[in-house]
Formats: sequence, C-alpha cells, structure tokens
Amino acid sequence: MPNGRPKTAPSPVKNNSGNFLCHSSGFRYHCNDQFCRLYSAENILRRCTDKIGNCAQYGKSVCTDSTYTQWVHTNCQAYCGSCRCVYKGVVHKQGETWKDGCTYKCTCADGLTGKYTCTGICLQWNLPDSCSMNPPAPGKCCKTPNCPSNVQVQYPDGYVAE
Repeated sequence: MPNGRPKTAPSPVKNNSGNFLCHSSGFRYHCNDQFCRLYSAENILRRCTDKIGNCAQYGKSVCTDSTYTQWVHTNCQAYCGSCRCVYKGVVHKQGETWKDGCTYKCTCADGLTGKYTCTGICLQWNLPDSCSMNPPAPGKCCKTPNCPSNVQVQYPDGYVAE
C-alpha cells in the first residue's frame, strides 16, 4: 500500500477481554475475528465541504451539468453530493466498492471525509501441519486449504472464494 503502509494487514488477535485487536506500525485498523480493515489515514482528516457559501443559488442543475463538473468539484462538493474517496489516485463515490488486485477489497465508507476501508481479500489460515495450501483456482486470488479427511476446515459464515 502507498505511504509506507505494510503490504498486508495484520491478523486479528483476541485479547483477554475477548475483543479482537489489530495493530501494525502505528497504522489504524478496525477488526473482527477474521479480518483487519485499514482506515485511510491520509484521507481521514479531509472534509468534503463547499468552498463558497452560496451553492444553492446556482440550483441543483449545475451539479449534473458536465460543463460545470470541475467547478462543482472545486466549489460545491457537499451541496451537490459529489463527495468521494480517492484511492491510489482513483476517485470512488460513497458506497462504491473496488478491488486492489488480489490484495484488498475496499469501500468508500464516508465520502464527506474521504474515509475508505480496505479488507484483505484472502483469509489467513492457521492450519495444522497435516494441511497444505492449494494455489488459487483459475480466475481466483486466494489459495485454498487442502487437508486430510480427518481435519475439518471451518469457513466463516457468508464466505465466498475470491
């Protein structure tokens, strides 16, 4: 990831209180029992605001007129609802989800602040020595566990191979 971030998110660790924690080199993560999600520190302080106070005077039509796209972006983002997240130089609208190769699946969580979350696409497995990892299937990103029949592999609810 850009800006000196670790290339992979840390694995969640359960503390004595039963909560899952994620820490890595001072970067801010949110986690559950399967994934650590990286919050975009470079965008978290950016606030989507109108640079001029009279955007309403121009009417909503200016927001959708392609002639004024750059002007709206510069002056009336909040009024026009065009707040967004920027990830590796690409603009994403609030609620939009995208993949960063086979590493992360990201969502623009808050267009007003530019905050996005990125989750590791592949599960991190803690398997017994009797198991191995198969290479990703054609068109997929993630390795899959290969274990003897006496070892049951538990996938999380709702898991979809990516």
